[in-house]
Amino acid sequence: SRVGRYGAVSDELANRLKMAEDNTHRLLEMVGKLLDLDKLEDGTIELKLEPVPLATIVGGAISATVAQREEKGISISGRDHGLVVTCDAHYLTQVLTNLVATAIRYSPSGGAIAIAAEELEHYVLVSVSDQGPGVPEASRLAIFERFKQSDAVRDQKSGFGLGLSICKSIVAMHGGQIGVDTAPGGGARFWFKVAKG
Repeated sequence: SRVGRYGAVSDELANRLKMAEDNTHRLLEMVGKLLDLDKLEDGTIELKLEPVPLATIVGGAISATVAQREEKGISISGRDHGLVVTCDAHYLTQVLTNLVATAIRYSPSGGAIAIAAEELEHYVLVSVSDQGPGVPEASRLAIFERFKQSDAVRDQKSGFGLGLSICKSIVAMHGGQIGVDTAPGGGARFWFKVAKG
């Protein structure tokens, strides 16, 4: 047993209190994300669009997810090819970080994640590939909507299904597109397109 502020606490009670605390944090996080999404969708957030080296966005997402990757022993590679995108660096980094965090969540322990980029005529396409269960074709549009997640295999992980809808809103505000298809090897490959810098 442990000693808390009000005396001894059994291990079972301590575990239940920890679960309650975790659930409270997750609810607060969900409320915060809903508020962000509402602000994005009603246009009260103004993006500061400027040319930004894609390396800045990729580096930000890689460093923001170090702890989660280390916990599962996941390696990550990021290629930016020296490309420049027109974006709000803060919000686009949030998008890529969210996609990397999603990839980590569904990756097997010891798996690998790859961030790639390619130059299109007017856009840069950035993708995040994982070695997880993938997203079935029938779910590929729905998972970008609020509170929607994909099939039962991916649904076994807890989450509120808000992260991808925020990503979709941010990319739309950049005049871009977002989607998911199959990565080489059968995992998920999330991608977005934004204007070149």
